[in-house]
Amino acid sequence: MVVLLSLSRGKIDYYLLPLLPPVSLVIGRYFGVVPWGRLDRIWGCVVMLLVGLVVVVTPAAIWQLPSDWLPPPALVLALALPLLGGGLACLMTALSVTPQRTLAVMGTAAVLLFFSVNAVFLPAFRGAQPQQAVAEDVRRMRQHQPEAGLIFCEDHARLQRDLLFHARVVAQQRCDLKAAAASPQPQLLLLQSEERAALVALRELGEYRYLPASALTLRGFLAGLRPSTVILMANETIVALGMEVDRHRRPTPP
Repeated sequence: MVVLLSLSRGKIDYYLLPLLPPVSLVIGRYFGVVPWGRLDRIWGCVVMLLVGLVVVVTPAAIWQLPSDWLPPPALVLALALPLLGGGLACLMTALSVTPQRTLAVMGTAAVLLFFSVNAVFLPAFRGAQPQQAVAEDVRRMRQHQPEAGLIFCEDHARLQRDLLFHARVVAQQRCDLKAAAASPQPQLLLLQSEERAALVALRELGEYRYLPASALTLRGFLAGLRPSTVILMANETIVALGMEVDRHRRPTPP
């Protein structure tokens, strides 16, 4: 179960929930009941070195993100110091491994790491991403044009899920953007910067900076963390319908 779901690209956290209780029982028995032999101590030393490395490297990697996607610098520094302390404790524990010491230090380091990432860093990162702003603009536009579709070719920011849940719109992936722009049906288009340059006869509704969803992966860090831009556009049919609505709503002069 762990291997198959770890290899899958579409990971969802609650898929692994049924596995956690039995794994917790096995790990608890290993630390509390099973006597450690020579191989167990070697394995414990290797694990502590790896945990210490992860705890030390994590704040350094996060610091490489653009400042708009980070918490305030003082808060980042305040979290980095306990993490560095936890990493140092892991390295010291690796020199003299016992079950109780390994459990205490590894548990403390894990709590510090998960608290720092989930309670502080991820909310700041999520708040700087454009999901909420794009979903709100699409929802507002569809209040006036409920039949308007939404087209995109590339979705590096992973906007589809938020658009479905918050704007109640199913985005269609199509790369014939010129045909969508010229469609007699009202269409909204999410365009990358290079796609926007090729489609000039559109009305711009919003421009949003984002980091690709792969920014938090090892490949993303190695590729470089450069913000990109996505633009929400409306085709001429939406513009014409909007003008028609405005004309009908305009009061007749006396």
